[in-house]
Amino acid sequence: MFTKEMVTVQDSPMDILHFTPAGEGPHPALIVCQHIPVAHKGLETDPWQIAVGERLAGMGHAVAMPFVFHWWDREADIQVKRDGFRDDWVVADLKITEERLAVRPEVDENRIGIIGHCWGGRVSWLGACHLPAMKALVTLYGGRIKLPMADGGTPPIALSGQIPCPVLGIFGNDDANP
Repeated sequence: MFTKEMVTVQDSPMDILHFTPAGEGPHPALIVCQHIPVAHKGLETDPWQIAVGERLAGMGHAVAMPFVFHWWDREADIQVKRDGFRDDWVVADLKITEERLAVRPEVDENRIGIIGHCWGGRVSWLGACHLPAMKALVTLYGGRIKLPMADGGTPPIALSGQIPCPVLGIFGNDDANP
């Protein structure tokens, strides 16, 4: 089960789903970065995304899951969102998510990590580059980490020296995307 928090990022409303583990804590926490294609219309519309949050909470982690496609209408075509995706926007999304997660009473603010797969793998890598308090990064076949997005920013791979924490990266041997 999750709760939904609404925040504002640069005048754009963004949902953050929170999954709370049993027990009073404080618990280690994870920012879970969403994948696509299903979740681009809303995190709560993607059973897999919800299952990930529930599973991690069941293992004792407080989870915050930001809806990073809030910049577009939920019904907008996925390709429009991919083509217009901006790293500066997602960094702002992740910073406010970290801030909101760290102040929750069940969270140990000194044990927050970030994880994502596919599109979320890229987002998690980027987040670790810009969130100095991160204690762990798990990127599961993070696509496009070598490429800039619509804002023409620096590809996340070039920012690797800014990652403050241990990294677990899982990529396929034959996958040219990461």
